[in-house]
Amino acid sequence: MSFASRHNKGSRFDIDIKGFNFVSLETLYKENKDAVYTMNGVYINTKSEYGDHPVAIVVDGERLVDFPSHMTSEIKEILSNDADIDAINAGEAKFKVETYKAKNHKNKTCYGVRWVD
Repeated sequence: MSFASRHNKGSRFDIDIKGFNFVSLETLYKENKDAVYTMNGVYINTKSEYGDHPVAIVVDGERLVDFPSHMTSEIKEILSNDADIDAINAGEAKFKVETYKAKNHKNKTCYGVRWVD
């Protein structure tokens, strides 16, 4: 990756997200637990009251999908990798929502992301 691409600020995705609505992974799962979503872009929301967390841009349905905060470092890694950015821009980055039980609260269902080829 070039120096300029590492340090220039701005979006690396040509998507106008004006009018998009935020949605949780739980909502997506409840709508269709078998759906595979194309991630058309991604960014780190630094203005959340709960700290930095990643957000996926899903053009189909005009949605901004809140990803779990534990994925922040992985999404930062994706944002710093030209091949990953190219894959996202080519429509090759896909994910499915999955459930898991919280370690500390066995009765709590949590929602995560599994990457899909």
